[in-house]
Amino acid sequence: METLERWVDRAILIMLAVAGAGLVAMMIHVTADVLMRYFFNHPIRDTIETASYYYMILIVFLPLAFVERKSEHIEVELFVQFLGTRLRNVFYVAGRLFSMIFFGILTYVSWIDAVDYARIRETPMGSDLEIWPSRFALPIGFGLLVLAMALHAAKALMHLQQVKPQGDGPAYAREDQP
Repeated sequence: METLERWVDRAILIMLAVAGAGLVAMMIHVTADVLMRYFFNHPIRDTIETASYYYMILIVFLPLAFVERKSEHIEVELFVQFLGTRLRNVFYVAGRLFSMIFFGILTYVSWIDAVDYARIRETPMGSDLEIWPSRFALPIGFGLLVLAMALHAAKALMHLQQVKPQGDGPAYAREDQP
């Protein structure tokens, strides 16, 4: 289990680094476009398309698993807060299983779409910038999210009697670490 966690955590950190690089690249690209537009009257071509179809997709979808590993997704405990630890953990596992099914379907459908768009070499209207490669960020992000949820569900199943700690992800995600 620990080996699987290490591999998933490495993949999560790689995706987080790619998303961070996308954020930095978007800031530089948009700033350069604004400077070129106003000082030289020569904007960088396809800046809006690149930001919309590449940078923002990477920034939004690749870090999903990181948020799950940190246990930072929104959880509403309105009714389960009154239940015992064991039953609360059963609901937690059930919620993760339903979420895994939902995001598993999203992974599959977005993969099929990405392959279809790659086959036709998708471009936005009015541009010849190929945007199909960014479509693969969705199944990668969703698939890694499913793995992170599976790890949390497995840990909760193995420890049904224990209270689930907040931020029960890897050491780099815990707030109590220096």
